[in-house]
Amino acid sequence: MKEQSRLLLQVDSLKTILETEDGVITPVNDVSFSIKYGQALGVVGESGCGKSMTALSIMRLLPHPYGKITAGSIYWQDDNLLERSEDAMLKIRGKQIGMIFQEPMTALNPVFTIGNQICETIRFHQKNSKEESRKKALELLNLVSIPDAEMRMNDYPHQLSGGMRQRVMIAIALSCRPQLLIADEPTTALDVTIQAQILDLIQNLRDEIGMSLMLITHDLGVIAETCDEAIVMYAGKIVEKSSVALLFESPKHPYTEGLLKSIPLMEDKAKNTLHTIEGLVPSLHQVPQGCAFHDRCPDRMEQCRENPPSLIALPGERAVACFKYE
Repeated sequence: MKEQSRLLLQVDSLKTILETEDGVITPVNDVSFSIKYGQALGVVGESGCGKSMTALSIMRLLPHPYGKITAGSIYWQDDNLLERSEDAMLKIRGKQIGMIFQEPMTALNPVFTIGNQICETIRFHQKNSKEESRKKALELLNLVSIPDAEMRMNDYPHQLSGGMRQRVMIAIALSCRPQLLIADEPTTALDVTIQAQILDLIQNLRDEIGMSLMLITHDLGVIAETCDEAIVMYAGKIVEKSSVALLFESPKHPYTEGLLKSIPLMEDKAKNTLHTIEGLVPSLHQVPQGCAFHDRCPDRMEQCRENPPSLIALPGERAVACFKYE
């Protein structure tokens, strides 16, 4: 594993728009963060906050022609991915940056066996023979703990359970041992036992091959178990950056505080109470003026309605977008 002080990925002032029938929306708005060699970064927030669109922007997989990156830069080591051709990106995707997509049933091709799909990825990037590719695909299925791997090589996606399809997606993402794995909600729609198995698998593989991780989730518990650093997103913007330890110990942004209070605890169950954040996540078609969270915020001030706050650096390499800290 390389030194964690070196940057692997650097995203600066990234802005992504989507053209819809109801107008242009900005799901990624002035987003900046970095990932070091060997680091695990968690990206957390409610549905629709821009987590997945940030990942798709990094991979240059935005829906064409409706999705566009209009500002910022994405540096992969010393290379700005926004300046690379599509042919160059094809060589980076899978080989250097792997991705586990949110829904494996739609990400896997229903008319090809899982063995064929893993072999295709291996042969595209590594130019192996059919026999070598099949042998490596079998090794990968065993690595991700698929039972009866040799038999499952000939199965189609619909013949597998949700947990097994997710393991196949992980096998494909890891087939070329990427330096960075982007995992977009890798445990969504899986039962609790399978969720724990998938997270343990990702962690074990990180330790084994020394890759960095960008884990996208709405579950703060998953972040706590898996990641070193975290960013919290709301309405397309980053509202807080912190180490995971400090984030749980002393959250700074009112939205982060609300998310942490919303985690059910045993005493809450005993009292039959559940903490919630008032109001609803704003539609990206109607983001409020000023701070997007102000109409749900218990600490709102008059200036929150008028101007959007910038990220303010705090001690401990933290940052928060809130006027309370100016």
